[in-house]
Amino acid sequence: MDGSAAMVAAVCEVFRKAAQLDLNKEAKELTTTGRKHIKTKNFALPAKARSPKSKARSGNYPIPDRAHARNALARVSRFGTPEEKARVRAKVHAKYPTLGKKSAAYALGLLLSQN
Repeated sequence: MDGSAAMVAAVCEVFRKAAQLDLNKEAKELTTTGRKHIKTKNFALPAKARSPKSKARSGNYPIPDRAHARNALARVSRFGTPEEKARVRAKVHAKYPTLGKKSAAYALGLLLSQN
């Protein structure tokens, strides 16, 4: 392997390990009791999640982790109003900027496969 190929391999390995760490941080099942204890800032629509009772209702879109954020995007796209869609998307992408975007390792893999 020449120097540039070794460097590309090292970069790919770093991205692979980073992606694996993200996968290990996926969510546990969120119970109603657990949902009541999530901080209000971890809801995509915090105005609808002010009290423990309101946190237990649907439509608040909890986003304590990436898996719930993905789920919030899916639910709001199906059931939300246009205003809720915009607010949930903005909140999710502010908290998880890489969510829904191709990773650099994926793009690098595409570039390498074309050569």
